Amino acid sequence: MRLRTIGALLGALLLGALAPAAASGAGALTLSAMRGTVEINEYEVSVVGIVADNHTGAAIRDAAVVVDASQVSSSVEVMHMLQDCARAGKVFTCRTSVAAGDFAQFQLVVQAHQGAGKGPAGQVTVTAPGSTPIKVGLQVIRPQLADIQTTSDRQVGSVGQTVPVTIVVHNAGPDSSYRPTVFVYEADGLDFQGFAACPGTLEEGGCMLPTLTAGKSLAVVAKIKITGKDPSGTYGVRTSTADPNTANAGLLDVCVRGGYCTNGRRYGVQAAPSGGAASPKPQATATATTSAAPAPAEPGTPSGTGTGAAPAASEHAVAAPDLEPMAVRGPAEGLPAMLAFGLVFTVVVVASVQVARTFRPGRDR
Repeated sequence: MRLRTIGALLGALLLGALAPAAASGAGALTLSAMRGTVEINEYEVSVVGIVADNHTGAAIRDAAVVVDASQVSSSVEVMHMLQDCARAGKVFTCRTSVAAGDFAQFQLVVQAHQGAGKGPAGQVTVTAPGSTPIKVGLQVIRPQLADIQTTSDRQVGSVGQTVPVTIVVHNAGPDSSYRPTVFVYEADGLDFQGFAACPGTLEEGGCMLPTLTAGKSLAVVAKIKITGKDPSGTYGVRTSTADPNTANAGLLDVCVRGGYCTNGRRYGVQAAPSGGAASPKPQATATATTSAAPAPAEPGTPSGTGTGAAPAASEHAVAAPDLEPMAVRGPAEGLPAMLAFGLVFTVVVVASVQVARTFRPGRDR
């Protein structure tokens, strides 16, 4: 809702920018409207302004001014009156007393529904006893639209360091965006030090860009000082052109070494910027053991390139647990192998006893 729209309309009324209807008979109010047609759209409210003048030379008491919006199209929402008027559906009855030579004013607030079609959208009729009725037409228009989209690059630094954060402002159209302005909102852990690059003018702490035509992008560089290990802070873009997507803001994408990023995650290898020189995350390594002879290769495993020292293991390689000697695995891990060996040994002994009994001397064959 744009209050300045209401203010502009009220100001115009007070300045007398009216097209008065024909005056009624003696003792009646003279009704007039600011203009014959009110343009409305889905992105802001509009006001139908009415004035009731008393030109009779005597006070008019408890007059009923009726604002009838029952003929307004269903594509338009009839919201409310700015005055305290009785409502019955889309019809409002406003009671007023007007001194001689004075006037009363009334404002009906309307707004087009989302996706309302362009063109005529019905009319509002205003009446008062003894007065000539007036009609105000409504017209749905398509306002200028500019979908502003923003992105920023990631910067990594230490506490006390100032890093440059580039914010790209893109206008996805369909119309031009009138002088969009980038603002930086600092918070705990980050301190805005100003703009290192602003392809426009500095206005009230923001970087005001020139009017951005559809499809065009401009970059702004903000200087951000890191003051804590758990930072937060955002940026945003303001524009007077209607925007169908109002999410024109984002996090200042900053990570702190030894701390966190503005997205809430702890900074580490996974949070490092792509293409950076961060060291790879340490991999698990097997415990080295000394042996008199190298272990035989597993079937199908390529042999070494020579008879000297074994080739260096890959930093990503992890030794297979079932190939580790028992001394490395420990008694608990070697217990299944011991049980299996005992079982085999028992079977061999029993079989040997049976064979010996079979071939005893004197036994029938």
